[in-house]
Formats: sequence, C-alpha cells, structure tokens
Amino acid sequence: MNIRWRRLATPTAPCHCATCGQRFPGKRRVPHLFSDAQLDLGPLCPQCFAASPVQLRERMRRYAYLIHLNRLRHPGSPDHARHLEQLACERSIRYPGPLGWLRHWQKT
Repeated sequence: MNIRWRRLATPTAPCHCATCGQRFPGKRRVPHLFSDAQLDLGPLCPQCFAASPVQLRERMRRYAYLIHLNRLRHPGSPDHARHLEQLACERSIRYPGPLGWLRHWQKT
C-alpha cells in the first residue's frame, strides 16, 4: 500500500478518514491511502498518518470489522471494508518520500 499527498478540490471541506472513519478538517493537501493496484481508498486523518505501520494495520482491521457489523456507515461500505482487509494483509507500507514531503511543504 502507498500513502501519497493529494490536493483537495475544496480545501476547507471536512474529510472522513479511510482507516478509522473519524471526521477531520481538510487542508489544501491531505495524505491519501492507495492500494498497490493504485485504488484510492481515501484520506488519512492526522492520527492514522502518524501511527506506526502496526497501529495503522490494526486501525484498518478494526474499522473493517465495524463496517461489517453495520455499526458504521461508509460510502461503498462492503467494498471499502474488503479493500481495508486486503490492505491490512499487505506486507509493506510506503510513505511519501522526500520529494513528496518537499512538494507538500512548498504548496501548503
């Protein structure tokens, strides 16, 4: 899985975290979670982005479990939960490299 910076169409719009469901205020650029097949699962909240890979995987599994129990509503719920479970099983998480960070800090 990859984490990359993406520009939001409306910078002040609230976002829903793809890995925990928490709402957070959007900024001009937000980290997004991508599968290895380049499927964009959505933005990451600051807590999930700062979490270690083990913690991030655990948040993804927990959120997928809650979606399956219908305790949480998420757009495309069954598909989103299935994708989260698949991503949690992937071995590597690639965070933005130095060039991605440089672009982020220059444009924010």
